[in-house]
Amino acid sequence: MEQKTTHLDELTRAVRELIGLLYWAFPGLVPNETPLPEHVDLRWIIEQLGISRTTFYRQVKGRLLQPVLRIGTREYYRREEVCELLHRHKDSHRHYRHLKPLEEMKGAA
Repeated sequence: MEQKTTHLDELTRAVRELIGLLYWAFPGLVPNETPLPEHVDLRWIIEQLGISRTTFYRQVKGRLLQPVLRIGTREYYRREEVCELLHRHKDSHRHYRHLKPLEEMKGAA
């Protein structure tokens, strides 16, 4: 199963690179924007944050991000919250385990 995930990740990256080349070579051919979903799953989050699944479960889930939707066994999170967490991480230059939960930051302000 792990090997399939790796191949799928490689294929996804290759497709994104190809789309980027199409944007550059044929700006009118490819739509300018692809809409991003409001809710995102675990795979999208770990790719955007650049962390492993283990890091997500140990340092992020339930502390820095809370699921807002559940479909079957899959949990979904707000894309805006994930992007905000990524910006907080980059701005502070700290590991996720050292970031304070957003609720604590709002309470201190």
